[in-house]
Amino acid sequence: MTTTGIRRASHLRDVSVAAPAQARIRVEGVSKRYGEFQVFRNVDLEVGEREIVALVGPSGCGKTTLLRCIDGLLPINEGGIFVEGERVTEPQAGVAMVFSISACSPGRPCSTTSPMD
Repeated sequence: MTTTGIRRASHLRDVSVAAPAQARIRVEGVSKRYGEFQVFRNVDLEVGEREIVALVGPSGCGKTTLLRCIDGLLPINEGGIFVEGERVTEPQAGVAMVFSISACSPGRPCSTTSPMD
């Protein structure tokens, strides 16, 4: 018996398990403020290879601000952001953010097609 009180079954053999892939984007305890206004605090997020992630929330809740921080366009107040294991402190070559074009605007009916079509 081990010191933790867990007994290892003698009939089980050791099995090698591949380590999980490192996250391509890692956000650790990130906070962003503008003066006394707290946009978000203590955000943790990991995005792996080929994962698709959606940030969903009401207008003004900090979604775009978080993306700008991940992109290195805005500095963070606390925590760390890492892309491919490298700390993000400024915009990186080869990393970009593309904004969607809203098909619904005040005074304009909603459309399921892009206004660029």
